[in-house]
Amino acid sequence: MFHKGEGIEMRIAVASSDGKNVDLHFSTCDHFLIFELQDGLVEFLELREKPNTIIKEHSDRWRSACALLEDCDMILCAKIGPEPRSNIEKKDIKVLESQGLIKDNLENLH
Repeated sequence: MFHKGEGIEMRIAVASSDGKNVDLHFSTCDHFLIFELQDGLVEFLELREKPNTIIKEHSDRWRSACALLEDCDMILCAKIGPEPRSNIEKKDIKVLESQGLIKDNLENLH
């Protein structure tokens, strides 16, 4: 847990292969780290795994992730395609493409 600007409350899903870096593409990420920013603190909440889905269409790669993260306010990933980005943003979830340390990315959100 580390300090952040006061008063911000949001839940953020992070695409990370190692728990330290933002380094995965949204559609191919098998799991997401969920963090909460509240009262000046950033706290790790949980690891959410995408369900095993039979991929019949290209959109099947990202639709299950969208459903998994509907309660999040932001998704932080290394890359995301235009179709999943549009789908997510229609649900009023922000998308941020970035790389580097998760800690640094979360600290820079304000």
